[in-house]
Amino acid sequence: MKIVRVLGYADDMMELIGKPKYSSLDEMIRINKNKNRKRGTDESV
Repeated sequence: MKIVRVLGYADDMMELIGKPKYSSLDEMIRINKNKNRKRGTDESV
């Protein structure tokens, strides 16, 4: 984190950290269902 402050990226990092990881509950559920898959994702789910 010190290098982020020194280079002046603290505000940019805080903005990124403040954004939600998933845009919708459906997206989060789909990712959670596919997390243990070995080959690709099933887009029809």
